[in-house]
Amino acid sequence: MKDIIDIIQFSVFSAPGYPMPEGFQFSRFYNGRLYCNMTNLYWAYYDCHGLPPETLTFTFGGHQPEIVTDGPDPFQGEAGLRRQKTAMQNMALMAEAGASAPHTIAEAMAAVEKLSEDEFKDLSDLELIERFELLGRIITTYSEKYPFLGSSGGAAMGTLMQNLYQKLGSRATSVINGLMTGGEVAITSADHGYRLIELAEQARQDEDAIKYLTAEKFDPLVWESQLPENSPFKQSFRDFLKEFGHRAIYELDIINPRWQEDPSYLLDIIGSTITTADIAGWSARQTQVFNQAWEEIAVLFPAEQHGEIRKTIKESQRGSSLREMGKSVLALALRPYRLMALELGNRFSQKGLINKQTDIFFCTWTEIFSVLSGAWNGLGLKVLVEDRIANHLKNEKLIPPDVIQGETPIFSEPIVNPSGNYLQGIATAAGKATGVARLINHPRDGNKLQVGEVLVAPSTDPGWTPLFLKACALVMETGGYVSHGAIVAREYGIPAVINVPGIMKAVQDGQIITVDGDEGRIYLS
Repeated sequence: MKDIIDIIQFSVFSAPGYPMPEGFQFSRFYNGRLYCNMTNLYWAYYDCHGLPPETLTFTFGGHQPEIVTDGPDPFQGEAGLRRQKTAMQNMALMAEAGASAPHTIAEAMAAVEKLSEDEFKDLSDLELIERFELLGRIITTYSEKYPFLGSSGGAAMGTLMQNLYQKLGSRATSVINGLMTGGEVAITSADHGYRLIELAEQARQDEDAIKYLTAEKFDPLVWESQLPENSPFKQSFRDFLKEFGHRAIYELDIINPRWQEDPSYLLDIIGSTITTADIAGWSARQTQVFNQAWEEIAVLFPAEQHGEIRKTIKESQRGSSLREMGKSVLALALRPYRLMALELGNRFSQKGLINKQTDIFFCTWTEIFSVLSGAWNGLGLKVLVEDRIANHLKNEKLIPPDVIQGETPIFSEPIVNPSGNYLQGIATAAGKATGVARLINHPRDGNKLQVGEVLVAPSTDPGWTPLFLKACALVMETGGYVSHGAIVAREYGIPAVINVPGIMKAVQDGQIITVDGDEGRIYLS
């Protein structure tokens, strides 16, 4: 993943023609976790595209100090002309990526699906190496296009923000958040949530599903054998896994099982919402949020401009859709790596090179291929793996620092506004909600979250979004305006405030809080 992330980051600058300095790095590991070098990223975005550091913080999130730039206008002088050129080229690349998105996505999906058609267990050791290298080429090609695919709606969103800020000032963000709710364009990470609501409603009408999901000794791994073939819920759940089964909690790490392998998380969500699931009510709430935002547009802008504004909204929504679909395709492309690793784990454990199948995830690909090619007999690999597992368990117990300056870890502390009992963050989804705060550090603890409570999390990825179905609001300690959690919260129409420093310390589990998704504030009771 470090290689993939570096390819994505470098493409943002090299593709528009920016000469990246030799030795530049955007990521590194710290206690087993991957961190982004924001100082380098701030400078590259500023020097290549003329993007101010504060804009990048708003977009990406984080609590790191911003760099000091060399002047008020990044587009003045000789350097400014160069930035104008690369910024325009970047806009052209985003437009091209948006236009060719269906082809890019279909091409990548077809290549991955074709690659994994054969069972890896039928391949020889050397054929597995070839398959690994082919998969690497497919993902590299896709990763070079990924950043432009994910930001292809940026121009439309920028136009929308610019127009509304002229009329509304600081309220513009709140109105935009409302306009992005319940869009006509499908958003993958939100769609699997909608489908889970529908599945819960369907389960409510299916006696076999109710019996299975509410059993005293409920076992989510035996749904295929426990549910009869004539169960409508069973058929629909199969369809769901065919479409979304390649996703997972923290899916960028292939050590984590895909939903196809272990749907426990999904079935827990369905079971806990079986009595409350209401897709019609959900849709009505989204419509209300959008209409409230549109009412302000209707008053501020003449009727002849409404059509163009609606077009810009749709283009912005399409941009969010492509960002989420792009991530879904990347997750799909990672699945063959996991399947390949599991097959190799079988082979290595049978030969006694490792203790068990899943120990393969603590071997490097270089070590694996050295054994497969006959260059190494694997002697000592078991000891290396045992040491790495012990180190991994040790790192898992550490609370990760928000920022590392040099080698110094820095933990963000809560900053309560002196003029009122609230914490300030980034408003990313419109509306207000008051409820019990439920601190969730990992999606596997999501069963603690009850319907109507506020989900408070350190950060989220698409694997978290099914939990949004139970929450009345979302609060995140880190994250930016285009983070996956922010996009899905806007689409769902649940109030969200993110990038709130120290929120996991400032709020007690079970405390009543108010989430103001219009002003970006968390009020503490």
